[in-house]
Amino acid sequence: MAGVGVAFLRAVESLDSNDQRDTASGWADRGSDGSAGPAERVRRPDRSSAEERESISRGLEAGASLRSIAVSIGRSASTVSREVARNGGRAKYRAVAAEQRAQEQARRPKPSAL
Repeated sequence: MAGVGVAFLRAVESLDSNDQRDTASGWADRGSDGSAGPAERVRRPDRSSAEERESISRGLEAGASLRSIAVSIGRSASTVSREVARNGGRAKYRAVAAEQRAQEQARRPKPSAL
């Protein structure tokens, strides 16, 4: 019984001395102060991607209709229309600015409405 405890202590000491962390227990995700840190951002599949926004921007520059842009990226026309409207309209839509705005809007915590 005492041998098992010694082996365990040696294993812990080797982990500490090599500064390795156990990925199975989640310690690999912890910072040096033990905090979890921010979670990795994962975009929902129903949200426009940066590539889709770039396609919208190029389509608008080429003078394409919103419906033809929507067909080319595999989205509904109303989705493309809302995306363009919320980001400055046909004349001012820029993919980079739209992507930055989307990232800002997705951040947590949200400001209180009251």
